[in-house]
Amino acid sequence: STTGPLMQAWYARSFNSLMPYRLYALSNLASMLALLSYPVLVEPFFVVAQQANAWSVGYVFFVIACLASAWQSWQGVSGELERRPASSEPVARPPLRECLLWIGLAMTASILLLALTRHLTQDVAPVPFLWVVPLSIYLLSFILCFDAPRYYHRRGFLIALPIAFIALDQVLAEVGMPV
Repeated sequence: STTGPLMQAWYARSFNSLMPYRLYALSNLASMLALLSYPVLVEPFFVVAQQANAWSVGYVFFVIACLASAWQSWQGVSGELERRPASSEPVARPPLRECLLWIGLAMTASILLLALTRHLTQDVAPVPFLWVVPLSIYLLSFILCFDAPRYYHRRGFLIALPIAFIALDQVLAEVGMPV
């Protein structure tokens, strides 16, 4: 997870006109595909030792790809640094309120995912892999929001969110769970 932002920075540095957010969407798509395919395609057909060997080989390829990306990014930047004059304007820091909002929104999404997963797996039904459903929806939301602007319309979400909260409140009230 720590290499994702680094790769996005290298990508943005190498391709100035392209936004790196699509890489985040692709990363989450790969995570979701791995999450859904592992119990069906990997676990039944490969013993743990084979899986460990495959992960080791995959990690070596990952390190090689990271080194190649770093080298390519550095090659593009080294000449650019010599040509670019130093900026005289300092970069404005976002206000504290905005930083707290970012942290709060990220925290809220994680808390909701954990709470829903706990509720489904402990209070609804002890079904194996039931926790995969909320995690898949969570990953899908990142895929759609970061892939392209056409999937995210703020006004639609601002309308849908209160409706979803009211519906959730009604469902929980019917089963006798206070909100």
